[in-house]
Amino acid sequence: GVLRAMMEPEFSKLVVIPHTAYITKGDVIVGDIIDVTEKEVFVEIKTTACHQLAQTESFQSKTVLQELVNGFTCPLNGIEIRERQQFGKTVQHGLIGAELIDWLMRMKHVETREKGVELGTRLLEEGYIVHFKNLKVFEDAYEIYVLKTEKIPPKMSRQVQTIPFDYLIISTGVFYPSRIKDASVTQDMRFGVLEREYQSIVESRDILIIGGGAVGVELAGEIITYFPDKKLTLVNSRNLLNKLPKTAQEYAVRFLESRGVKLILNQTADYKTGASDTTFITTDGTELNPDKAFLCIDMHPSSRFMRPHFSTHLDEKNYITVNEYFQLPGFPHMYAVGDVCSLKEEKTAERAKSHITYVLKHLS
Repeated sequence: GVLRAMMEPEFSKLVVIPHTAYITKGDVIVGDIIDVTEKEVFVEIKTTACHQLAQTESFQSKTVLQELVNGFTCPLNGIEIRERQQFGKTVQHGLIGAELIDWLMRMKHVETREKGVELGTRLLEEGYIVHFKNLKVFEDAYEIYVLKTEKIPPKMSRQVQTIPFDYLIISTGVFYPSRIKDASVTQDMRFGVLEREYQSIVESRDILIIGGGAVGVELAGEIITYFPDKKLTLVNSRNLLNKLPKTAQEYAVRFLESRGVKLILNQTADYKTGASDTTFITTDGTELNPDKAFLCIDMHPSSRFMRPHFSTHLDEKNYITVNEYFQLPGFPHMYAVGDVCSLKEEKTAERAKSHITYVLKHLS
């Protein structure tokens, strides 16, 4: 998230924490929240400017490839490299193939996305990155690649900034493996992601959606409404929209099935070992070979910074526990709202808006 700090006098000590803090207060501060106490927030600040390659570099030598890695790992204007999870597997230093190509285009290191794939393939072949399933291809897609530890440039100079507060609202949200709900920070980046996903839908005949919560069901409804000739399959480990009333669940089933969507419920789907990256196998052994797959599962709260001092305020899935006023129990001046809080409800934008509206009224 991008935060423009509230500078009005009544909110001069109200700090809202996104997962990565971009706090505008005269200067731009870029950093990661690393810890929270009942009085202060600690943000690790990246302060050193990054070396920028000339736009015309040929990238033929390994030295220049390493300089390229130094560029896209720059915390000031690089890409997001972090722990990532998919289908129960966790990797460190994960990056997304399409986001790397976005960066290459933005920095004018390549003129086309096809050239970006060629450069990504070079990084793969030279051992700078590996696919999280050890596939030998680089794709312009939501594919996770892992930056090899020995290729990570030395850490930039950092400092920890302490931000005191009287009231704290934590709104760090969650992260997903799907490009439909990814971690793009700016509107332009988000539009670029969605435009490419739209084009991939247009070009696909057989589409698979894994996950039948609000995201998966909405996506299935949109695709089958605008592309009624597509073969569309949705797999979910439980009933559709299991957190909503039964009437809503039944309506979703009727809506999708009446339009030809194949529903595989009360089953899971996982990558088939040794098969292509778009081959999945369900619990009962059914093999699925879609042209395009959307993973609308594995939602993870961005709450790691709470572990040092507030681990007892995290539930079994690491959501921040709150009372009926969105306060951390025992800490009435600290709030958690939106997807990161532990309320048992569908995580939607409308719900998050109602949370923050309620909290702001409570503070006034």
